[in-house]
Amino acid sequence: QDQIDDILKQRMNLTQRLGSSEQLTEDQKIQYYSSWIYTAVHIGSTIPALQNKKKLQDFLNIKSVKYIEAIEFLVKAGLIKSHADSITPGSSFIRLGNDSHNIIKHHTNWRTQAIESLEREDIRDLHYSSVVSLSKKDVVKIKDQLLENIKALVETAKASIPEEELFSLNIDFFNLDKYSK
Repeated sequence: QDQIDDILKQRMNLTQRLGSSEQLTEDQKIQYYSSWIYTAVHIGSTIPALQNKKKLQDFLNIKSVKYIEAIEFLVKAGLIKSHADSITPGSSFIRLGNDSHNIIKHHTNWRTQAIESLEREDIRDLHYSSVVSLSKKDVVKIKDQLLENIKALVETAKASIPEEELFSLNIDFFNLDKYSK
């Protein structure tokens, strides 16, 4: 049973399913995940229509000081390349494992952005919330389905060209038992 539990635990781990990506130092990770801005500028640099520095800044509605700070950091980290009036991607994909101490901040950053997007009511957005009761075996089944779908979504996003849109994907599926472990 312990072996089965270990195998199941490994199968339910996103890093095990999708692979890890360790390109940043620990200090760089702390800064990168400290604000949604770093990720948005980094990934925004992959969209040709947003590679103009001013266009991306306006698109993201970021104050100049924060924007310049983000660009300087991302260039030093090798994640983007800065040119006179434009930026282009360096390494375009980073994945943070769920065992990282930065993961809570990363999830919080993007859930905050998701909440703000509710105010905009964009027809292209999708927000879904539900509370369900289900059997223990179906909890495992749903988590497994979500992980397989996430893997497929990541593959679709990786292969998607040309880059034209900047979206965030947040999926929450969790136990409401405050005392569960």
